[in-house]
Amino acid sequence: MLYTQIDGGAIAVDSATNDVGTASAMPSKNAAIEKALADCRLHGSTNCDVALSYYNPCAAIARGHPKSSYFSAATAEEAKRHTLSRCGENSGDCKVVYTDCSYAQRIQ
Repeated sequence: MLYTQIDGGAIAVDSATNDVGTASAMPSKNAAIEKALADCRLHGSTNCDVALSYYNPCAAIARGHPKSSYFSAATAEEAKRHTLSRCGENSGDCKVVYTDCSYAQRIQ
């Protein structure tokens, strides 16, 4: 019998410093969230919050000044397009700095 394992990821952001932490290919939502928060704190941030967790779709982060944006969608291109659009609403000079896709995997 085949089972499906869904790997996932998360994005954590410190809105005061604009620091970002990410996690991908994690076996559970909690594991992804914990890793993203820890990654965000590696930069010295103390106010990291989970901005997005995702399973099976794709996610992207765009960094601008003064804010970053993030978005999840069915494809990497769609996630990039939406996050750049959202970033441009509040910031200038936006660039995609992170893209990740999480896919279901068959296991026995």
